[in-house]
Amino acid sequence: MYFGFSRLCVQYGKHTVLNHLDFSLERGKITALLGPNGSGKSTLFRAISGTVSYRGEIVWEGRELSSYARKERAKRIAYLPQQCRLPEDIDVETFVSYGRYPHRKPFCGFSASDRAAVEEAVCFADLQSLRHRELVTLSGGERQRARIAMALAQQPELLLMDEPITFLDVRYQTEFLRLAERLNREKGITVLMALHDFNLAVRYADLLCVLNGGKICRSGIPEDVVNQELLNGVFGLDESAYRAECLPFLVPGEKE
Repeated sequence: MYFGFSRLCVQYGKHTVLNHLDFSLERGKITALLGPNGSGKSTLFRAISGTVSYRGEIVWEGRELSSYARKERAKRIAYLPQQCRLPEDIDVETFVSYGRYPHRKPFCGFSASDRAAVEEAVCFADLQSLRHRELVTLSGGERQRARIAMALAQQPELLLMDEPITFLDVRYQTEFLRLAERLNREKGITVLMALHDFNLAVRYADLLCVLNGGKICRSGIPEDVVNQELLNGVFGLDESAYRAECLPFLVPGEKE
């Protein structure tokens, strides 16, 4: 197994959020995690990042994730949480360079490989003209590009993103997801991202995984996952699933 969850349980007090969750990621794919508010998407990311305790197993290449040293995990897994207070008094290039922290040796300055990784990330995210701008001066979309550039500088194998486009307009949503798609296709980075927009999920993800009631209720390719039963049963939507170019998309329907 590349990366998977077995009997994963997370509780906040007496409230169970994830309930014996079983699921595995496919290496080299983009997987979109979908589900109603409160279904456990953010909690799943927190369990992976080690910020909440859990029962069960998170297995990474045959080993329990907790058995890896924190720095070793950080070299191979990058995590962009939904809410993250960015340091506003630094410039973009300095911020991107923070991604090199797991690779740096104690008491040593930046190596040639560190500088090369930062430069590659800045160029990949098309931030050359913004590299000396302070983060506080950037738009929301530009800040998200800086965040994904920092993750790329980390040179991870797996990128986790918790609702990365929630506060972006349509242009920046599309721009960000295209950038994530390029990271996957050109750099071979496996991506797991939580999204709310079904239409964007089926457009940019290879696989969909739907959480409901703390468990995976459906997973697979978009054509097999999105149907009327899912929309009604999980999301309570009076909407229809249509198909264009073999991909489903949703159009609001009229309530009876």
